[in-house]
Amino acid sequence: MRDLKEGDLLFVEKPAVVIEWEDYETLSEEQRVRKLENQIAELSQQQREDYYSLHIATPRSHYPKPLAIYHSNAIGFNRERKAGGVFLEGSRFNHSCRHSAQWAWDPQEESMHFTLNRDVKEGEEITVCYMEPLETSHTRQMELKCHYGFMCRCEVCTLPWDQRAQSDKRRMILFEIMEYLKLPPSLNDIPLRYHALCTQGLKLFKEEDLRLDLEVQVAYAALMLSVIYGYHQTAQLWIDRLLVLQRQTYGVESIKFKMFELLKEDPTCHPAWRFMQRHEAEVSKRK
Repeated sequence: MRDLKEGDLLFVEKPAVVIEWEDYETLSEEQRVRKLENQIAELSQQQREDYYSLHIATPRSHYPKPLAIYHSNAIGFNRERKAGGVFLEGSRFNHSCRHSAQWAWDPQEESMHFTLNRDVKEGEEITVCYMEPLETSHTRQMELKCHYGFMCRCEVCTLPWDQRAQSDKRRMILFEIMEYLKLPPSLNDIPLRYHALCTQGLKLFKEEDLRLDLEVQVAYAALMLSVIYGYHQTAQLWIDRLLVLQRQTYGVESIKFKMFELLKEDPTCHPAWRFMQRHEAEVSKRK
Protein backbone atom coordinates (compact mmCIF):
# COMPACT_ATOMS: atom_id res chain seq x y z
CA MET A 1 0.00 0.00 0.00
CA ARG A 2 1.34 3.44 -0.89
CA ASP A 3 1.58 6.34 1.56
CA LEU A 4 -1.84 7.92 2.09
CA LYS A 5 -2.73 11.47 3.09
CA GLU A 6 -5.32 12.86 5.46
CA GLY A 7 -8.56 13.54 3.64
CA ASP A 8 -8.03 10.65 1.19
CA LEU A 9 -11.22 8.73 0.54
CA LEU A 10 -10.52 5.06 1.23
CA PHE A 11 -13.76 3.68 -0.20
CA VAL A 12 -17.53 4.06 -0.25
CA GLU A 13 -19.63 1.11 0.85
CA LYS A 14 -23.28 0.21 1.28
CA PRO A 15 -24.24 -1.89 4.32
CA ALA A 16 -24.69 -5.61 3.73
CA VAL A 17 -27.37 -5.87 6.41
CA VAL A 18 -29.29 -3.19 8.31
CA ILE A 19 -31.38 -3.22 11.46
CA GLU A 20 -33.32 -0.20 12.67
CA TRP A 21 -32.79 -0.02 16.41
CA GLU A 22 -36.31 1.08 17.34
CA ASP A 23 -37.66 -1.88 15.41
CA TYR A 24 -34.98 -4.08 16.93
CA GLU A 25 -36.17 -3.42 20.48
CA THR A 26 -39.61 -4.86 19.70
CA LEU A 27 -38.27 -8.12 18.23
CA SER A 28 -37.50 -11.37 20.00
CA GLU A 29 -34.07 -12.93 19.51
CA GLU A 30 -35.56 -15.44 17.08
CA GLN A 31 -37.16 -12.64 15.04
CA ARG A 32 -33.88 -10.67 15.03
CA VAL A 33 -32.00 -13.68 13.69
CA ARG A 34 -34.65 -14.30 11.05
CA LYS A 35 -34.52 -10.64 9.97
CA LEU A 36 -30.77 -10.88 9.53
CA GLU A 37 -30.89 -14.25 7.77
CA ASN A 38 -33.44 -12.90 5.26
CA GLN A 39 -31.08 -10.05 4.35
CA ILE A 40 -28.04 -12.33 4.24
CA ALA A 41 -29.89 -14.69 1.88
CA GLU A 42 -30.22 -11.81 -0.62
CA LEU A 43 -26.44 -11.34 -0.79
CA SER A 44 -24.21 -13.04 -3.33
CA GLN A 45 -22.42 -16.22 -2.28
CA GLN A 46 -19.13 -14.33 -1.89
CA GLN A 47 -20.83 -11.64 0.19
CA ARG A 48 -22.42 -14.29 2.42
CA GLU A 49 -19.01 -15.89 2.93
CA ASP A 50 -17.54 -12.46 3.72
CA TYR A 51 -20.29 -11.80 6.26
CA TYR A 52 -19.77 -15.08 8.07
CA SER A 53 -15.99 -14.56 8.10
CA LEU A 54 -16.29 -11.39 10.18
CA HIS A 55 -14.92 -11.52 13.71
CA ILE A 56 -17.19 -12.40 16.64
CA ALA A 57 -16.36 -10.55 19.86
CA THR A 58 -16.03 -12.83 22.89
CA PRO A 59 -18.92 -11.21 24.84
CA ARG A 60 -21.23 -11.94 21.85
CA SER A 61 -20.13 -15.53 21.26
CA HIS A 62 -23.22 -17.01 22.96
CA TYR A 63 -25.58 -15.39 20.42
CA PRO A 64 -26.71 -17.21 17.24
CA LYS A 65 -23.98 -16.61 14.65
CA PRO A 66 -25.79 -14.07 12.41
CA LEU A 67 -26.67 -11.99 15.47
CA ALA A 68 -23.23 -12.40 17.08
CA ILE A 69 -21.60 -11.07 13.92
CA TYR A 70 -24.05 -8.17 13.74
CA HIS A 71 -23.43 -7.08 17.35
CA SER A 72 -19.67 -7.43 16.96
CA ASN A 73 -19.40 -5.43 13.73
CA ALA A 74 -22.39 -3.10 13.26
CA ILE A 75 -21.70 0.60 12.72
CA GLY A 76 -24.35 3.14 13.67
CA PHE A 77 -25.53 5.53 10.98
CA ASN A 78 -28.47 7.55 9.72
CA ARG A 79 -29.56 9.29 12.92
CA GLU A 80 -33.07 9.90 11.58
CA ARG A 81 -33.67 6.16 11.18
CA LYS A 82 -31.49 5.25 14.18
CA ALA A 83 -30.08 2.32 12.26
CA GLY A 84 -26.97 0.18 12.36
CA GLY A 85 -25.42 -1.88 9.61
CA VAL A 86 -22.61 -4.33 8.93
CA PHE A 87 -20.15 -3.35 6.20
CA LEU A 88 -18.19 -6.18 4.64
CA GLU A 89 -15.05 -4.03 4.32
CA GLY A 90 -15.56 -1.12 6.71
CA SER A 91 -16.45 -3.32 9.67
CA ARG A 92 -13.02 -5.01 9.50
CA PHE A 93 -11.00 -2.06 10.80
CA ASN A 94 -9.35 -2.50 14.18
CA HIS A 95 -9.70 0.01 17.02
CA SER A 96 -7.36 2.73 18.26
CA CYS A 97 -8.03 5.58 20.70
CA ARG A 98 -5.99 7.75 18.30
CA HIS A 99 -7.47 6.42 15.09
CA SER A 100 -6.49 7.27 11.53
CA ALA A 101 -9.82 6.85 9.71
CA GLN A 102 -13.48 7.53 10.29
CA TRP A 103 -16.79 7.15 8.55
CA ALA A 104 -19.59 9.47 7.48
CA TRP A 105 -23.03 8.39 6.29
CA ASP A 106 -24.30 9.84 3.01
CA PRO A 107 -28.12 9.74 3.19
CA GLN A 108 -28.52 10.48 -0.52
CA GLU A 109 -26.29 7.59 -1.62
CA GLU A 110 -27.36 5.49 1.39
CA SER A 111 -23.73 4.51 1.78
CA MET A 112 -20.83 5.08 4.16
CA HIS A 113 -17.75 7.07 3.22
CA PHE A 114 -14.55 5.87 4.91
CA THR A 115 -11.95 8.66 4.96
CA LEU A 116 -8.46 9.13 6.43
CA ASN A 117 -8.15 11.83 9.08
CA ARG A 118 -4.34 11.67 9.30
CA ASP A 119 -1.41 10.63 7.10
CA VAL A 120 -0.73 6.88 6.96
CA LYS A 121 2.60 5.48 5.82
CA GLU A 122 3.00 2.40 3.67
CA GLY A 123 2.59 -0.70 5.82
CA GLU A 124 0.94 1.18 8.71
CA GLU A 125 -2.40 -0.18 9.92
CA ILE A 126 -5.47 1.99 9.36
CA THR A 127 -7.66 2.14 12.46
CA VAL A 128 -11.02 3.54 13.56
CA CYS A 129 -12.49 4.34 16.99
CA TYR A 130 -15.14 1.93 18.28
CA MET A 131 -16.51 4.06 21.10
CA GLU A 132 -16.77 7.47 22.78
CA PRO A 133 -13.19 8.79 22.56
CA LEU A 134 -13.55 11.56 25.15
CA GLU A 135 -13.87 9.15 28.08
CA THR A 136 -10.92 8.51 30.39
CA SER A 137 -8.54 5.69 29.48
CA HIS A 138 -9.93 3.52 32.30
CA THR A 139 -13.53 3.97 31.11
CA ARG A 140 -12.53 3.29 27.50
CA GLN A 141 -10.76 0.08 28.54
CA MET A 142 -13.76 -1.14 30.54
CA GLU A 143 -16.20 -0.41 27.71
CA LEU A 144 -14.01 -2.12 25.12
CA LYS A 145 -13.59 -5.14 27.39
CA CYS A 146 -17.34 -5.30 28.04
CA HIS A 147 -18.51 -4.86 24.44
CA TYR A 148 -15.65 -6.32 22.40
CA GLY A 149 -13.71 -8.53 24.78
CA PHE A 150 -10.27 -6.89 24.53
CA MET A 151 -8.12 -4.34 26.33
CA CYS A 152 -6.76 -1.59 24.10
CA ARG A 153 -3.00 -1.46 23.61
CA CYS A 154 -2.86 1.56 21.31
CA GLU A 155 -0.24 4.31 21.61
CA VAL A 156 -2.48 6.33 23.96
CA CYS A 157 -3.44 3.49 26.30
CA THR A 158 0.19 2.38 26.68
CA LEU A 159 1.54 5.81 27.62
CA PRO A 160 3.36 6.09 30.97
CA TRP A 161 0.95 6.76 33.83
CA ASP A 162 1.66 10.52 34.12
CA GLN A 163 1.28 11.11 30.37
CA ARG A 164 -1.89 9.03 30.30
CA ALA A 165 -3.27 11.15 33.14
CA GLN A 166 -2.59 14.30 31.12
CA SER A 167 -4.31 12.74 28.11
CA ASP A 168 -7.34 11.90 30.28
CA LYS A 169 -7.44 15.47 31.58
CA ARG A 170 -7.46 16.92 28.06
CA ARG A 171 -10.22 14.55 26.97
CA MET A 172 -12.32 15.36 30.04
CA ILE A 173 -12.06 19.10 29.35
CA LEU A 174 -12.98 18.45 25.71
CA PHE A 175 -16.01 16.47 26.85
CA GLU A 176 -17.17 19.39 29.02
CA ILE A 177 -16.66 21.83 26.14
CA MET A 178 -18.64 19.59 23.78
CA GLU A 179 -21.50 19.28 26.30
CA TYR A 180 -21.64 23.08 26.59
CA LEU A 181 -21.60 23.55 22.83
CA LYS A 182 -24.52 21.14 22.40
CA LEU A 183 -26.74 23.80 23.94
CA PRO A 184 -28.15 26.46 21.58
CA PRO A 185 -26.00 29.61 21.67
CA SER A 186 -27.48 31.93 24.26
CA LEU A 187 -28.16 35.48 23.16
CA ASN A 188 -26.45 36.51 26.38
CA ASP A 189 -23.23 34.66 25.60
CA ILE A 190 -20.26 36.97 25.42
CA PRO A 191 -18.81 36.40 21.91
CA LEU A 192 -15.19 36.58 23.06
CA ARG A 193 -15.81 33.98 25.78
CA TYR A 194 -17.56 31.65 23.34
CA HIS A 195 -14.81 32.02 20.77
CA ALA A 196 -12.17 31.44 23.43
CA LEU A 197 -13.91 28.21 24.44
CA CYS A 198 -13.96 26.97 20.85
CA THR A 199 -10.32 27.93 20.36
CA GLN A 200 -9.38 26.07 23.55
CA GLY A 201 -11.27 23.01 22.29
CA LEU A 202 -9.38 22.93 19.00
CA LYS A 203 -6.08 23.45 20.85
CA LEU A 204 -6.82 20.43 23.04
CA PHE A 205 -7.75 18.31 20.02
CA LYS A 206 -4.36 19.21 18.52
CA GLU A 207 -2.44 18.51 21.75
CA GLU A 208 -4.18 15.16 22.07
CA ASP A 209 -3.62 14.51 18.33
CA LEU A 210 -7.26 13.44 18.17
CA ARG A 211 -9.04 13.70 14.82
CA LEU A 212 -12.82 13.63 15.14
CA ASP A 213 -15.89 15.13 13.55
CA LEU A 214 -16.30 16.77 16.98
CA GLU A 215 -13.60 19.20 15.87
CA VAL A 216 -15.90 20.26 13.05
CA GLN A 217 -18.72 20.81 15.56
CA VAL A 218 -16.51 23.04 17.72
CA ALA A 219 -15.36 25.16 14.78
CA TYR A 220 -18.88 25.35 13.38
CA ALA A 221 -20.22 26.59 16.73
CA ALA A 222 -17.64 29.41 16.62
CA LEU A 223 -18.53 30.19 13.01
CA MET A 224 -22.22 30.42 13.88
CA LEU A 225 -21.47 32.91 16.65
CA SER A 226 -19.51 35.00 14.15
CA VAL A 227 -22.40 34.75 11.71
CA ILE A 228 -25.19 35.77 14.10
CA TYR A 229 -23.16 38.73 15.35
CA GLY A 230 -21.97 39.66 11.85
CA TYR A 231 -18.22 39.39 12.50
CA HIS A 232 -17.00 39.15 8.92
CA GLN A 233 -13.26 38.75 9.52
CA THR A 234 -13.73 36.21 12.31
CA ALA A 235 -16.20 34.26 10.19
CA GLN A 236 -13.62 34.04 7.40
CA LEU A 237 -11.03 32.65 9.85
CA TRP A 238 -13.40 29.96 11.10
CA ILE A 239 -14.45 29.06 7.56
CA ASP A 240 -10.79 28.54 6.65
CA ARG A 241 -10.42 26.30 9.70
CA LEU A 242 -13.58 24.38 8.81
CA LEU A 243 -12.32 23.75 5.28
CA VAL A 244 -9.16 22.16 6.71
CA LEU A 245 -11.13 20.06 9.21
CA GLN A 246 -13.76 19.06 6.68
CA ARG A 247 -11.11 17.98 4.19
CA GLN A 248 -9.33 15.74 6.71
CA THR A 249 -12.59 14.39 8.18
CA TYR A 250 -14.86 13.83 5.19
CA GLY A 251 -12.83 14.77 2.10
CA VAL A 252 -13.16 17.46 -0.54
CA GLU A 253 -16.11 15.78 -2.25
CA SER A 254 -18.36 16.02 0.80
CA ILE A 255 -21.40 18.27 0.65
CA LYS A 256 -20.31 20.27 3.70
CA PHE A 257 -16.86 20.95 2.26
CA LYS A 258 -18.50 22.43 -0.82
CA MET A 259 -20.89 24.42 1.38
CA PHE A 260 -17.97 25.98 3.27
CA GLU A 261 -16.29 26.79 -0.04
CA LEU A 262 -19.38 28.80 -0.99
CA LEU A 263 -19.45 30.53 2.41
CA LYS A 264 -15.78 31.46 2.01
CA GLU A 265 -16.69 33.49 -1.07
CA ASP A 266 -19.36 35.40 0.86
CA PRO A 267 -20.11 34.63 4.54
CA THR A 268 -22.98 37.12 4.47
CA CYS A 269 -25.02 34.73 2.31
CA HIS A 270 -25.62 32.61 5.40
CA PRO A 271 -29.33 33.01 6.32
CA ALA A 272 -28.42 33.72 9.97
CA TRP A 273 -26.04 36.57 9.10
CA ARG A 274 -26.40 39.44 11.62
CA PHE A 275 -29.27 37.64 13.33
CA MET A 276 -28.52 39.50 16.57
CA GLN A 277 -28.85 42.89 14.89
CA ARG A 278 -32.18 41.89 13.34
CA HIS A 279 -33.36 40.42 16.63
CA GLU A 280 -32.50 43.57 18.59
CA ALA A 281 -34.23 45.72 15.96
CA GLU A 282 -37.35 43.59 16.25
CA VAL A 283 -37.30 43.87 20.05
CA SER A 284 -36.97 47.66 19.79
CA LYS A 285 -40.00 47.83 17.50
CA ARG A 286 -42.12 45.90 19.97
CA LYS A 287 -41.19 48.32 22.72
